[in-house]
Amino acid sequence: MTSHIYYTIEKDITLGDKVNTGISVIIPAYNASEWLVPTTGRIMAAVQRANISNFEIIIINDGSSDATLSTAQGISEKHDTVTVLTHKNKGRYLT
Repeated sequence: MTSHIYYTIEKDITLGDKVNTGISVIIPAYNASEWLVPTTGRIMAAVQRANISNFEIIIINDGSSDATLSTAQGISEKHDTVTVLTHKNKGRYLT
């Protein structure tokens, strides 16, 4: 299974000459319990190295039959920048 990570850059707030730029990282996850923790950790490390303070990670569980949902919820409980969504399996393109 190939994982796909999509990045969205949004300009949120303009304060004079300063722009607060935020990044949303969306992770569609199907039976991803084995790679979800290390992948999320690498994303957080990269965002911190880039000195981006306004970011979110959205994990979308695509009806996994393994421990993906509980793994994602565990990550979300530890990091307030992580949101978990879940739905019945729709495939990677609709997720």
